[in-house]
Amino acid sequence: MPSDWNTPERRQLFCHILLLIPVGLAAKFGLAGWGLRYGGAIFYEMFWILFLRFFLPQWSPLRCAVTVFFATSLLEMLQLWHPIWLEGLRSHFLGRILLGTSFDPVDFGYYFVGSAAGFGYLRRLVKS
Repeated sequence: MPSDWNTPERRQLFCHILLLIPVGLAAKFGLAGWGLRYGGAIFYEMFWILFLRFFLPQWSPLRCAVTVFFATSLLEMLQLWHPIWLEGLRSHFLGRILLGTSFDPVDFGYYFVGSAAGFGYLRRLVKS
């Protein structure tokens, strides 16, 4: 493993990524009302922003956030498409949480909020 993989920033990102997984799942599945429907989308964005930065440390927090926002927006649009192979992927738990199952235009707002939160969170992590 290259030595640049063992940097303080990468170790910190890894710990925060691991923390966001249960928090995001709890927001998606464990909370009633708003959290059950949309809360997971915010943490989903934050997770992918930190994940992207972990593998592309040369990317700025803004570039990570914008890339994740557009990628997840594309995935949301993909929910309007239902080929057999994609439905097969969505039939499994991991496919449902990563790809989604049904289109909801309200999700775009939560993706934006999550990307903004992830941008701020990553910026703070990078500065510390």
